[in-house]
Amino acid sequence: MRHPVFPWIIFIFTGFYIMALSYYAENREPSDPSYNFYDSTTVEIISHGLQELPEVYGQFNNILEGRRQIVAAKDIDSSRQKLVFRVNSPRPTKIYLNEEALEVILLPGDSSLKLYAKFTEDGKLETLDFKGSSSPMANYYWKKKERLRQQNIRASRHVVLTEGFEDYAQAVDSMAAKELVFLVEQEVFSTLPEWFVQFEKNEILYQKAYLKLSAAYNSQVDANLLDQVKINNQGAVFSYYYYLYLDAFFSHLQPKSSNVRMTTENSLTSNTKRNLTARNTKDT
Repeated sequence: MRHPVFPWIIFIFTGFYIMALSYYAENREPSDPSYNFYDSTTVEIISHGLQELPEVYGQFNNILEGRRQIVAAKDIDSSRQKLVFRVNSPRPTKIYLNEEALEVILLPGDSSLKLYAKFTEDGKLETLDFKGSSSPMANYYWKKKERLRQQNIRASRHVVLTEGFEDYAQAVDSMAAKELVFLVEQEVFSTLPEWFVQFEKNEILYQKAYLKLSAAYNSQVDANLLDQVKINNQGAVFSYYYYLYLDAFFSHLQPKSSNVRMTTENSLTSNTKRNLTARNTKDT
């Protein structure tokens, strides 16, 4: 005859097992993002302080495509709007609220990001709050904008070369150094995921290298002023500037004595496509 205690023991162990699985599911480290050709990403904007909804649109680039895409917001109700993007990888994206630019990162398939914006009576952005799985990265971009203002590469990439290439290279190096210091600070004191820290580091370094290479178009420059960055870097495959740099290096970089030729942003070489395919196969 079965002992009456046995069913209770089984029930208790089953309960503990389910609790352990639930705890693991809630607290495990999120996996690195993978390619998803293509998936939708939705960002919701909730506005306060205005009689009418603000003008909202988004601007981004998908890797490998190269062309800038603009997405207009759709109204949900009197205070809410949404932006729907089609992205093929984690993409840094500019969102404009009444011409106030802010940056977020889009994750394929994610619809959790919400922007809570409070405006002044004259339509100026007063406060901003982020909620959702990518909110730590959005907060990082906002703090970076507040801290560095125009002293970052993305804001100053079109600086006129009034003093020649050497001064330009030094200015770009200085801005990149400030960005890297800020990234290290935020890595220590925030909840940025490890994959994003590496992504942002590659964005900074490869953008710097690409801009120098482009600025040296058809000029005689000291090779020591150009960046020596890693060519075969599967850890950088999410970076748009990584592909721009590879395109310059493999397709258009044709040194003659000490001359350096500039790249175009319109095409990507088969080498870069193979590199992306290799990473995509590895992730899957």
